[in-house]
Amino acid sequence: MLAVEIRVRGQINADWSKRFSDLAIVHASDGDTVLSGPVRDQSELRGILSSLADLGLELVSVTTEPASAPLDEDVMTGQEEQSSRRWGTKPGRKDDMV
Repeated sequence: MLAVEIRVRGQINADWSKRFSDLAIVHASDGDTVLSGPVRDQSELRGILSSLADLGLELVSVTTEPASAPLDEDVMTGQEEQSSRRWGTKPGRKDDMV
C-alpha cells in the first residue's frame, strides 16, 4: 500500500473522487488540484494517472510514500532523498514537473 499525492494544473470537481480510487480532492490556492490518499500498488497509481491524462490535465507532480508515512510537505522537505520517490525529478529540486 502506498500513500500518494498527485498535483495537476486546473481544477477537478470533488465529486469525481470515485473515478480516482476515492482519493481526496483538494483545490490549492494556486489553481492546481491535489489528489491524495492510499493506493494499492503501482498498477492502481498508473490507472489513476492514465485517467488524468485522458482528461487532458497537465501533471505537475507525483509523490509516493509507504502508506504508514505522512504526506506532509513540511516533514518531507529535508527528507526527500530518504523517504520520497519522485518521477521525472531529482531530489531537492523545487520544480516537480514531470
